[in-house]
Amino acid sequence: MNSGDSGNEYCTEEDSDLMQSPFEAHVSSSTVSTCTDPVAQYKQETLDENGPPLRIYVNRMTEEFTADVLSIYKKANPCFRSNLRVQFENERAVGEGPVREFFSILMGFVQNGLYVDDPGRLTMLFEGQTDHKIPVPNALLCNSGLYTSVGRMIAHSFLHGGPPLYGLSPAVLEFWTRESISEAVTMEDIPDYDLRQALKQLSSLDKDEEPSDALKEFLLPYRDEASVLQVPLRGEKRHLVLQQIMLHNVIEKRHRELKDLAAGMNELSLVNYLKAHKEMAAAVFPRECESVIDKEELKGRISIEDENNPQGQVIMGFLHRFIDEVSREAEGK
Repeated sequence: MNSGDSGNEYCTEEDSDLMQSPFEAHVSSSTVSTCTDPVAQYKQETLDENGPPLRIYVNRMTEEFTADVLSIYKKANPCFRSNLRVQFENERAVGEGPVREFFSILMGFVQNGLYVDDPGRLTMLFEGQTDHKIPVPNALLCNSGLYTSVGRMIAHSFLHGGPPLYGLSPAVLEFWTRESISEAVTMEDIPDYDLRQALKQLSSLDKDEEPSDALKEFLLPYRDEASVLQVPLRGEKRHLVLQQIMLHNVIEKRHRELKDLAAGMNELSLVNYLKAHKEMAAAVFPRECESVIDKEELKGRISIEDENNPQGQVIMGFLHRFIDEVSREAEGK
């Protein structure tokens, strides 16, 4: 497996056609000052159009594939800013397709989990409800540098037009961009269903109403963890208990993971750009509903090299009909 994880060893000046990103046409750096789109400006300023490409060669059919991919992002690498060429071992495809496939696999690891050490146990990196995903606290993974590596993956994919991370909690983004969370943390950000329901029950009580013994007993360890064991559960200070338990469970117990993710992303200046251009957030971390592609949009993304080739037109027609049939079955029609 070849990658750019050891400096410029894998960045060569061959294949000048690879200098152009396979995902989009980039404007020269001289136009950066006139660009009003912060996403386009970020990519123009961050991507090194003139340097040699980063070349990745991996075999996705082996048990070591996940480890090989993780090794690419184990260390900081200036070549992440370069244009990219990917080739899968024993596969002939080159160009845009393998690059898209690589980033799809990469962000699949981030979004859906990966097998780190035990091939029979999936390790989740994020948890929580739809559009309230937060990093899973895991000291072992932090010590291994995995969350910093994941930050590099997120930024690298975004820079090259690959899939983003969908469904991130607004509280996490607030923490990264403001170093505080103000009113951003909500009960919906708490991944533990039982705790979330208990806090909702507590907040629904009248100000001077005493919680039940069962509720007080359930919340006891959470109050202790959040350092509000001495704060009463009734009266004016009840909101402090709610606020601190939410803050502890969403941010404080995941503080190191959040910091490592931000550090990895910021090696490609992504967090700094988010701080300066908060309107980028929807593009970098879109809602989960945006991960579903409309069938007509999917059809529009399919192209053939020779539009006048009758055989290609037949294949295109078959694909369009197949998409329609799958869509109808999914909709239950």
